[in-house]
Amino acid sequence: KADRFMYESFRFKEPQDIYFAPDASGYIFVTDKATDSLYIFSNVGFEGVNPPANSNVKKQIIASFGGSGIDGKASGPFNLIDPTGVCYNRRAILVADKGNNRICRYILNTDLQ
Repeated sequence: KADRFMYESFRFKEPQDIYFAPDASGYIFVTDKATDSLYIFSNVGFEGVNPPANSNVKKQIIASFGGSGIDGKASGPFNLIDPTGVCYNRRAILVADKGNNRICRYILNTDLQ
């Protein structure tokens, strides 16, 4: 069902925040300061999101992202530095990206194009 799991020993280096989605998805979001990343898990701890209904993919699709970018500086919208908070509402994920002095908004989407 998945290649990576939330409950593996030493999965995180310095987790800062965790948020449980209040909708039917039940996703769990974790920010990790040491890896400058946002991790997304299913409600049972599989890393990733469910594949679309018509997809031939059977495993969770990894949707976690982050990393500080080039030379420790955020070089793109998916590069984070010291993410300290996360929340989720109606497919929108908001991340407090402390090191870049910004709030990032992402739309969780598994539409195939």
